[in-house]
Amino acid sequence: MAYLLALLMAAASFLLNRELLRRFGSHVVISLSPVLEESVKTLSAYYFQADLIMVHIGFGVIEAAYDWYSSQETAWKAAILSIVGHTFFGAVTAFCWRLAGIIWLGLAAGCIVHLLWNVIILRWFATR
Repeated sequence: MAYLLALLMAAASFLLNRELLRRFGSHVVISLSPVLEESVKTLSAYYFQADLIMVHIGFGVIEAAYDWYSSQETAWKAAILSIVGHTFFGAVTAFCWRLAGIIWLGLAAGCIVHLLWNVIILRWFATR
């Protein structure tokens, strides 16, 4: 179930992110997109009682494949960062959810970490 959810949520995120980019511009990468991605991954896993970490990892692997396919020069870096990042976001979400016992606190923590991650990674690559 987790892998199917990862695939479906990656597809949904891709389509929704594409529309957000078209409507609002590239700043959505450090504002709306992380919240969207964390919400669809976490809430689908929660409501379908799937393995939260596996949904996040699967999503990261699918995003890595897309990154690899679409960006030739930095494909390997983007692919690795996708897998590592989404695994980390899932771990933070799961840890905070288990600690607090409330899925919404786990989701909030995952969103915050993803937002910070995107800002840090984009600034790091912008200076290189």
